[in-house]
Amino acid sequence: MKKFLIKLLLIVLIVSLSGPITEKVNIYIEEKKIEESKPTQKERLQFVELLNDNTYYYFNGLNDKEKEAYITMYSSFMNFDEAFVMEINGESLKTVFTAVLYDNPHIFWVDNEYQYLENEKSVSFTPNYRNTPAEAQVISTQLNEKISNIIFEADKLNIDYEKELYIHDYVCNNTVYDENISPGSGDSAHDSLLYGSAICEGYSRAIQILLDAVDIDNYLVVGEGKSEGTTEPHMWNVVEIDNQNYYLDATWDDSGVDDTIVYFYFNVNEEMISDDHFNIEPSNNNCDSDSAYYYAVNGSYIKEFKSYSAHANRSASVLRKGENKVEFIFKYSTVYKKAIEYIEEDKGFFDYVYAAVKSSGRRINPYKISYYTIDDRNYLCIVFG
Repeated sequence: MKKFLIKLLLIVLIVSLSGPITEKVNIYIEEKKIEESKPTQKERLQFVELLNDNTYYYFNGLNDKEKEAYITMYSSFMNFDEAFVMEINGESLKTVFTAVLYDNPHIFWVDNEYQYLENEKSVSFTPNYRNTPAEAQVISTQLNEKISNIIFEADKLNIDYEKELYIHDYVCNNTVYDENISPGSGDSAHDSLLYGSAICEGYSRAIQILLDAVDIDNYLVVGEGKSEGTTEPHMWNVVEIDNQNYYLDATWDDSGVDDTIVYFYFNVNEEMISDDHFNIEPSNNNCDSDSAYYYAVNGSYIKEFKSYSAHANRSASVLRKGENKVEFIFKYSTVYKKAIEYIEEDKGFFDYVYAAVKSSGRRINPYKISYYTIDDRNYLCIVFG
């Protein structure tokens, strides 16, 4: 009988002690994993250098714990770590994950889907990688070489606006939008720049990685775009030119008449983009100016219209460059309709054409003039010859 009681007491003692001991061990293991997942001093210094070079808009919007997790995640992605631990909760994890991928277009090998386990103190994160380290290295080398070749030309230009325009035109002229592309493809910078086929994410990240390379501050935004009655998820860019923010949607500019690019979404403000872009995140991007809007810079953005003769000199300068198309964007639909009426009823329109041709010095038959319009953009294009 005594033996039984002694054994029972021992069992109770062991069970009662196992709870606290296991808990302490688990806490120790968890803290050890967190510590092991943290980036090395060298990796941290490398990241600080990156912060000095590029915008890192989403990183700067995080709290201190999330910033620490961001650096851990960034370093782990660069090292292709299979799993790592961060001292944040599941809600913050999504924020940090989005921030890392949106700030770093050169990290293309991480899939949007991932797995994680959460407890009170941390999350254990397991990413899915689209590429092996060897595959990613080959693509990265090719991509960096391509970027160097592109910005070699862009850096010859004098001002940021011109560099941005060169990059916009390069991406649009060398990328085909492919909505039938397979899942997990078309959404990276290299899809546009190396393979020439992308969806909106690929366009936007190509713009981002090239603007970063020429030191123009920019970041990605997402929302919904409405085209031909259909509303779909969409991505585009915010770009800073001369201390002012503008929206730039290269995807939608790569859809012009006769397969040419247009500039309807080149440095537009909040008012301009709100016609067909909705639920923008982040919502406050301070895009209030129209100074660097493409048509404003080129003297084609008309807020008031009195006569075509007022625009003869600008049209002549366009013709002198060897171009045959003169474009106009009217801010208000009432002004646009008035301008079209002046063409249809020839209220000084032929006099404008004659004056522009004569001033240009080119041999263009003033009687061979045509024009086309895009009503929902208040757009008019006059074609000479």
